[in-house]
Amino acid sequence: MKPRHLLPVLWAVPVLALPLHAADVLRRPVAGGVLYPADSQTLLQAVDAALARSDAGSAASPARGILVPAGAYAVCADTIGRGIGRIPTACTRIIVLGPWHPTEHPLSEDVRDMRGRASIPAKEAYLTPLGEIPLAPVAAELRERGGCFAAVEAAHLRESAVEVLLPFLQRKVGADLSIVPVILDHEAPPVEVADALMPLLDSPETILVVAADLASRQGAVSAPLEACVRALESADRNALESQDLFAAAPLRVLVELAVRRNWRGKRIDTAADTPGARASLPAIAMVFLDDPNRVALLHAAAEAEWKDPGTAAAFRDAGRAAARVNFQGDLLNAMEQDLLLQLARNTIAAKLSGAGKPPPPLYSDTLAAALGCFVTIQLDGKLRGCIGTLWGTQPLATAVQANALSAAFEDKRFAPLTIEELPRITIEISVLTQPVRLDFQDGADLMAKLQPEVHGVVLTYRKEKRSTYLPQVWKQIPDKAKFLANLCHKGGIPLDAWQDPTQSSIEIYEAFTFSEDSR
Repeated sequence: MKPRHLLPVLWAVPVLALPLHAADVLRRPVAGGVLYPADSQTLLQAVDAALARSDAGSAASPARGILVPAGAYAVCADTIGRGIGRIPTACTRIIVLGPWHPTEHPLSEDVRDMRGRASIPAKEAYLTPLGEIPLAPVAAELRERGGCFAAVEAAHLRESAVEVLLPFLQRKVGADLSIVPVILDHEAPPVEVADALMPLLDSPETILVVAADLASRQGAVSAPLEACVRALESADRNALESQDLFAAAPLRVLVELAVRRNWRGKRIDTAADTPGARASLPAIAMVFLDDPNRVALLHAAAEAEWKDPGTAAAFRDAGRAAARVNFQGDLLNAMEQDLLLQLARNTIAAKLSGAGKPPPPLYSDTLAAALGCFVTIQLDGKLRGCIGTLWGTQPLATAVQANALSAAFEDKRFAPLTIEELPRITIEISVLTQPVRLDFQDGADLMAKLQPEVHGVVLTYRKEKRSTYLPQVWKQIPDKAKFLANLCHKGGIPLDAWQDPTQSSIEIYEAFTFSEDSR
């Protein structure tokens, strides 16, 4: 076995918060004033500032696991905040996995006791400058189950990997927070630990947070970073092991759980990290989401070599569909999509040539259903017309036909389409779900509830003016505040009206979109 790194002990500093429990049942901080501010007000400001820069993410795919760095706030605060900020509102019980960094001689009693262990302290609460955090009752149950689980108190007295994340959890989750803190030795068995944690993750109130140390055993901190991210994103056990990481045990457990629970990993944008941070420390944040559509598996299948071209094409199509964050099965099958696209084009062509409208196909339940839809026309890649109906008042096929004509000839932003332009246009159809009202308290609450690229938005101002953007507009305007301000501008509405629920109402819908380009 290669030698372990021996890190200096981080001794405790004075803590301002008054403990509610007796001292012997509290795990006291050791990194305050070293890795993060010991003063409660300074700490509060630092944590809140970092969390304010986080993105709550898509509620359609809530986070089930979070990976953040276990480092000094001077370098990692923004990255920690971006990760912890993705914890769903419903989660109040947090499993926190951290690596153990031995601080004594490899043959010391502490090191021998921790070898191969997953240690949970025999304490009732952790203390931070922001107050106490109780251990969840299940923590004691895990500790007492035996096997690799134990309470090696010396390991927790010196290890700060879990501790540095706790102020962020306190501010994000609030008073209902309870934790299951687990410190893992490098040789802790990932399968056994994952076996124990699997049932806990069935509960929607529970989420896994991993304190990551991506340094290699040789001390390099940047070389393995991207390879580690790829291994975690794909939940590839072998690829992770090949990185020869010093503190890989929590990552091994994370990958084991990702494989079993069908999670997919996604790196969170950490562009706002402290300049130079990545040169000195691999500070990344990742979110792990449920992947019921097996996106990673379909991607691998699409990349494989198939003798049958039809099989290869089918995997590519399935992968593209399943990658949509709101995918729950296609609303229309491939034949129905082709029929509607042909209907839209043939209807426009008939108008240009002076012929009568082709009859709409109404021989399937979906084509005959009363659904809202939009028809968008692109000319040489630029918008040429877009008209639609939010609420279904006629059969879908009939609505597509009517909206195709309106988009081509009645969109007031453009001159009517000409016969010379017809061969150069591309038609896109969006079939909408029924809009539903979204209640919100203020602008911040509204932005937190909107899901980019999932929600189309209808804004109605004083019951007089109405404006809508389809979900695909998020790709052009990803910033939520700008998206909503532009939506107001489109409808001739005051640009800040979206922030006032007494003046404006919001409805949301989803869209199933397909185009001639995608067929």
